Amino acid sequence: MDYEVRVRVGMLCLILPFLVVQILCIYREQRLNILPTPDLDLQRLNMMFLSPETAAETLRPAAIDRPGNGSLRADEWRALQAARQEFLARSCRILAGRHGPLGAFLATKEFTRRLQHLLVDDEHRAIYCYVPKVACTNWKRIWMILTNKTSAESPDAIPSHVPHTTNVLRSLADSSYTADDVRTRLSTYTKFLFVRHPMERLVSAFRNKFEKSSQFSKSIGPEILRKFRKSSGESSLNSNVTFSEFVSYVVDRKFRRREVLNEHWEAYTDLCLPCIVSYDYVGKYDTLKEDSDRILEEIGAPDGLRFPAFVRSATASLVPRYLSTLPPSELRFATDVYKMDFLLFQYQFPIFRNLTST
Repeated sequence: MDYEVRVRVGMLCLILPFLVVQILCIYREQRLNILPTPDLDLQRLNMMFLSPETAAETLRPAAIDRPGNGSLRADEWRALQAARQEFLARSCRILAGRHGPLGAFLATKEFTRRLQHLLVDDEHRAIYCYVPKVACTNWKRIWMILTNKTSAESPDAIPSHVPHTTNVLRSLADSSYTADDVRTRLSTYTKFLFVRHPMERLVSAFRNKFEKSSQFSKSIGPEILRKFRKSSGESSLNSNVTFSEFVSYVVDRKFRRREVLNEHWEAYTDLCLPCIVSYDYVGKYDTLKEDSDRILEEIGAPDGLRFPAFVRSATASLVPRYLSTLPPSELRFATDVYKMDFLLFQYQFPIFRNLTST
């Protein structure tokens, strides 16, 4: 069976139970009286089956579980978080049951490696799963203050490279933690993560790591050009990697070579294990400042410690242009890399147009 056909059949098997979960959670949210009736446009659920020719107008407002753009009262915010938590748990039971319970995971040999993104604050009994390209630099700055790894009192006073220095922050992968230590913390600490529309995050990673001169463009760039640059010649191999070539590289590593992706474009489901770790709060990039400050209050952060002033980047408005450069099959495969992120965190799939494209 052709790979594209297998992808569509697999997506169909995923999306049917997802629709059931979505309807159940919408019913619960309406009973809570915190959300308006979401638009259940079936195109939103079926668009991944259509053959795309362009990706124009693909990115819609990411958060479909939030009423309006204003701030929520504390009780409304907690109710929304409870609804997200329930939706995530139910979706995992139906869509990702293969991940299994926490106990079984901790019995595997790889559990330590898989927990390196879960940062620990024992004083405030909190665990934060950091996701690159979702404001993790500022959150790591805050974590340094919470865990007394700096004398700075404000996140803005900490240079941006410092939080990313090896061993500055302690994770659950620390060798001093036993399996029982990990189990206790995952069972009793407040756990949270932040997510962003998967395609917006992918474009953000490309712009940051390949359009600017960085170690990625120097180390990974030549490999991508040699494998995916269609034109030949020395001058061609000395130019910048295109977004299409970058996506081909990501898809190739994920599906053909079956290798672990770089953390800057690895899926949330692999970085943070949301179907194994039961998260108490899921923050969204669209409401980063509000969600961050609410979570700081919930974990008992010091008075006055707040998330830095945040101005959203222009990446979201640029996503349609970047996705429009992808061949139809490449856009389908790129979406498949992050399909569980789309489903578990309630983000819309790109709209695939032109049914006659191949």
